[in-house]
Amino acid sequence: MKKFFFIPVLIIICTFLNSKEVKIIDNNEYNGKTQIVTFNEIEQEKSKLVQQNIYFDNNNKLKKVENFFIKKLSDETKIVKQIDYYNADQITVKFELIFNNEYSIQRNIDKTIEYVDEKDKLIKTEYYKNNIMIYFESVEKIDNYKKTQFLSLNFFQDYVLNSYRNNKDKDKKTEFVLIDKWYLSGKAAVNITGEIKDLNEDDKLFIEEIWNKSLPALKYDNYYKKISVSENNNNFWIIINENDYKNLKINKTGLIIFYCGGFNGKPVFMCYDIVYD
Repeated sequence: MKKFFFIPVLIIICTFLNSKEVKIIDNNEYNGKTQIVTFNEIEQEKSKLVQQNIYFDNNNKLKKVENFFIKKLSDETKIVKQIDYYNADQITVKFELIFNNEYSIQRNIDKTIEYVDEKDKLIKTEYYKNNIMIYFESVEKIDNYKKTQFLSLNFFQDYVLNSYRNNKDKDKKTEFVLIDKWYLSGKAAVNITGEIKDLNEDDKLFIEEIWNKSLPALKYDNYYKKISVSENNNNFWIIINENDYKNLKINKTGLIIFYCGGFNGKPVFMCYDIVYD
């Protein structure tokens, strides 16, 4: 079993009689039986599961296990449900993680599917929103940003706006916000809508006098234009550098890697790379 993003999750295939309730359902999607195991409160503390659905095929071979986690564990890991899939040799071939609403809003991802080889080594990860794959990573794919966290542009925009609302000092001529380090950098899968405009004086002021001087280690150079991108039908203006502008692919989905801050009551997104599939 591999270690997931949050915690190592142990599969507990539990069909013994200690369970609160075991139901057997015939004719599942694999033409076999499904065991639905419901855990009582004592067993939930041990297994960390509320329910486990175990799917067999018509030859009584294990095909799939659905694990529904207790609320405490879901709140900690943001994982509501995990599904494990098995091949004909009873070897796990992929893991599906379903995330809670908080994680989905924050990351703009509600599901991942991780594929592993026979030695349980990760070979590919797919990221989904509303059952649509928005991005994938694989061992063959060159990706310099695997360690960069997905972060919803809309979530960050709300974060910045709430920071301003909660700021009691409103008399400053130039207000700015630098978010905690965890929020300084992120990646998001967006549609490049194609609208382009020049940077205004506030954009340049924020980059040169606030961001670069406050965070010299994250100095943002070669800024050039602003482009419009779409995430979940919401539009955002992103500052890009000259190289990304020259290689812009209009009406294509791209993975933007960005810094983020706030200035004069508005969020500022500064993209330092765009990756296209």
